[in-house]
Amino acid sequence: YLNLIREDNSERNYFLRSLSINITEFFRDADVFEKFSMLLSSYKDKVSICSIGCATGEEPYTIAMIAANLNIDCKITAIDINPNAIKHAIVGRYPKASMEKIPYNMRRYVEVDGDDAYIKREIRRMVNFDTRDIFTTRTDSIYNFVFCRNMLIYFDKDKKSKLISKFYDMLNHNGYLILGKSEALLGDIMRLFICIDIHRKIYKKS
Repeated sequence: YLNLIREDNSERNYFLRSLSINITEFFRDADVFEKFSMLLSSYKDKVSICSIGCATGEEPYTIAMIAANLNIDCKITAIDINPNAIKHAIVGRYPKASMEKIPYNMRRYVEVDGDDAYIKREIRRMVNFDTRDIFTTRTDSIYNFVFCRNMLIYFDKDKKSKLISKFYDMLNHNGYLILGKSEALLGDIMRLFICIDIHRKIYKKS
């Protein structure tokens, strides 16, 4: 089977789709994005953000809406290992019901058509989606923010440490790492970051 998924693209995509967990929504954990908005508003120059494990795109589009609402020039890179999820994200089409958590003042970035809703082009242009395995891909870009929420819980201690070290290298001086609420930095790896919000799991590069 290993040889099969190496040689057969359709089988490999099916395998990745079976393994990856694409549970996400717009403005998931609204208080996290409220804090992020406060942090983002302090920037004057162009801001670079990476959303890792972006699934079908709700998180990076949420980030883009916040940046657009603050009138902040923002470049967002969104990464996921599942090519089918990335294809869905690029199109930016979602059920109308999934828009309910988007704040009223940001719904202008969405166009509703019957039971469907589309992310407007001005928001989609802010996000660059890429099918990538964060473990094996070299990342040369440096970011102000790295989002990796609700992904670390699926890895063992060694893989978590490897990822956290990689996130450290991806962030610029005083950059922010935002994890899921059920995750935390523990042990020796904690020395790389300062926790600025224990409830929202927001860390600053030390």
